[in-house]
Amino acid sequence: DDQLMNLALLSSPEDMIEAARYYEGRGEQMDQAVTLYHKAGHLSKALELAFATEQFAALQLVAEDLDEKSDPTLLARCSDFFIEHSQYEKAVKLLLAAKKVMSHFL
Repeated sequence: DDQLMNLALLSSPEDMIEAARYYEGRGEQMDQAVTLYHKAGHLSKALELAFATEQFAALQLVAEDLDEKSDPTLLARCSDFFIEHSQYEKAVKLLLAAKKVMSHFL
């Protein structure tokens, strides 16, 4: 499995997603599935899986790539997580990004 992860990280996004689905399907090494979805650019799937499997370290890494182009619901959910864990600076950053998104609709 370590070799699969190493190969997947060097592969195309499509191959990363396929490997992530493999890990997800096995229900093991979910942190690797989260990492692969993240590296493949599927931030919402990576975050969804990180929340569902309580992969909080992975969630923090994925959340660093969120910005005003991200889904406001994801931004709010991640900011709530950071507030719950007393990481206020990260929460504020995400809330500011969410505000920018919402201002485009007003």
